[in-house]
Amino acid sequence: MKTQLRIGSDQKRISAMSFKRAYLLVQKVPNVAGTSASTDLDLTKLRCSIDIEQGNVKDSTSFDAVAPTVLGALRSANSTALSSIGFATGGLTCEGVESSSNTLFTLEIPLLHGGYIVKREDLITFNIDIIPGFFSSDCDQNSSVYLVIEPDSDISQIDVNLPVYYPITQDKNSPSYNEKQVSEVYLIDSSRYTYANAPFQSIEIKSSYVNDRFDTVTLEQKRYHDLNQVGSHGNSLISNVEPSALCDVELNLGINTTNVVTGAQFVYVSRCVTSAEITQRAIKHNKKVTMRKAQRRGLKA
Repeated sequence: MKTQLRIGSDQKRISAMSFKRAYLLVQKVPNVAGTSASTDLDLTKLRCSIDIEQGNVKDSTSFDAVAPTVLGALRSANSTALSSIGFATGGLTCEGVESSSNTLFTLEIPLLHGGYIVKREDLITFNIDIIPGFFSSDCDQNSSVYLVIEPDSDISQIDVNLPVYYPITQDKNSPSYNEKQVSEVYLIDSSRYTYANAPFQSIEIKSSYVNDRFDTVTLEQKRYHDLNQVGSHGNSLISNVEPSALCDVELNLGINTTNVVTGAQFVYVSRCVTSAEITQRAIKHNKKVTMRKAQRRGLKA
């Protein structure tokens, strides 16, 4: 399902369907072929909030397009995905990925991933604001933004994965965050990076099963080992246990505030929210799907 969004505020509600992931697709058309620039897409002017009501669970999150754009590239199998986006030095604007010889540039911005079974009594609401100026004056009027929902009938969902982006600011050198359950933790930096100007000096992650600390040297090593990314950006994968979860998580960071670029650095967590109803639904649904597949392979009922 692909729905074009209008400039300004738009709201889309999802119910009675199963989908694998949801994302925003930006299609930028330059006014003149070959004139594309890293200032053409102002990611701070594309904002989204997500409200989830599912299985007696209610939660919400909101963010602009900077951090999820980086996260989408980090999850890509393409090792040059991050550098291909063409971020400006400050990391708040970008060019987009060239898709057709300087006549079309695209950008994929993830919203939800992991699979969702949304029953009739459930509701997921996307509120998307495209502020005038998101597309620069060098972009053609045919440039557009779409909300894309990828339906899938073979979904297994035992909890709600909600993306949360905590911004790093210049006024806190030791921020701390607490989450009941998370399945992923990343340090995200969209600005131009060198080891000497790293804003992230350390991170300590504590939970019921994990207790670890990473300094600047270890974070630098993890950028190459874990993310397989080419490009001058200081991102680090701290933990990824999806589809499992870490419980009672505490994150303690050390920040060099002089190297912070406002709006460019974040701590990302995939918050796991669940309830007995969601768990019971998952067990019942997974059993039904497994039996259906077995019957197709010759099992007699």
